[in-house]
Amino acid sequence: MVKLGRQQRAGAGGDQLVVQLRVPGGRIRRVFGDSDGLGSVTITYHVVLPSWAPPSGVPSRTVAWWTDTIHETVAHEGHHITLYEEHLPAMNEAVRSGTCASVEADLERLITDAQRANCEFDLAEYGYALGLTLESCMAS
Repeated sequence: MVKLGRQQRAGAGGDQLVVQLRVPGGRIRRVFGDSDGLGSVTITYHVVLPSWAPPSGVPSRTVAWWTDTIHETVAHEGHHITLYEEHLPAMNEAVRSGTCASVEADLERLITDAQRANCEFDLAEYGYALGLTLESCMAS
């Protein structure tokens, strides 16, 4: 979902275009640009990772498994960020070259493209093995 609005930002000269992008997981990305379309898109990522402190006496193979698993998880989540970042230039271009009338649809399309890329990545990594589909991923 893309939601547009206008607001005054402290220290800014004039109205700012505010775009909120809601993506799977409920995360919200705020995009600020000048009202004349010359702003830039920024994406803020919030990735929550589990933590674990092994109690005394835990076998070293368990600690090694945890270390490997968390490194794999960090790499996986990092790839999601890379996929969003790959769409960032097109989002910036949509804001720069678009109008207030066109930017909402353009950003909606681009964020959907980014979500599709992320779903395809998850499906390849583990989703197909769990019986998930692109449609179910895109609907979540």
